[in-house]
Amino acid sequence: MDKCIINLATGRYIKGQARLAQSVPDVTKLFWQNEADIGAPPHNQNPYAFKVHAFRFAERQGYRFVLWVDASVWAIRDTQPIFDHIKEHGYIMQYAGHNCGRWTNQNALDYFEITREQASKMLMYGNAGFLGLDLHNTIASVFLERWEKAMLAGAFKGNWNDHRHDMCCGSIIANQLDMKYQDSGDWLVYAPPEQLVKESVILKAQGL
Repeated sequence: MDKCIINLATGRYIKGQARLAQSVPDVTKLFWQNEADIGAPPHNQNPYAFKVHAFRFAERQGYRFVLWVDASVWAIRDTQPIFDHIKEHGYIMQYAGHNCGRWTNQNALDYFEITREQASKMLMYGNAGFLGLDLHNTIASVFLERWEKAMLAGAFKGNWNDHRHDMCCGSIIANQLDMKYQDSGDWLVYAPPEQLVKESVILKAQGL
């Protein structure tokens, strides 16, 4: 009862959600196909606000260890080591290979009161929307609270050409809290189903 995987998918991403569900049969899944089901605004009004709402929904249901993964992700091994890591460290985030200066628009920079030069020194997490939180952990709770405030303030909003919405805002907050990322490819990799990967990899991702 204390752990779950969360995901919201619409349109063509619903088939990915079904694949994800099949790959984690022994884990509680809170999956939705409509933002309204969790009280989130439509994606086109506040992009990816549903991720924050999904965490809050899980929290209200009494879950402590909560893992969001995008619908492009599926498990190839038991996910328990991921939840063990969340329990030990309070959260899990994987380096995305980018920096916040490249993928944060001016509106969000102004919200956080930082310059683009400062943002360029902040690494981004993100790899396929892979984020886990222990909602009883102090740092994780502060992260979620600040992430929610940024979402409500409109800092997620922007164009894909220069903004990564929830991910850049979350990454700035994570840097401000000195949260540590896992190396890219440690837990999740982009790879087709048939490709062999190292034993530490638990999740794969592939475009839909």
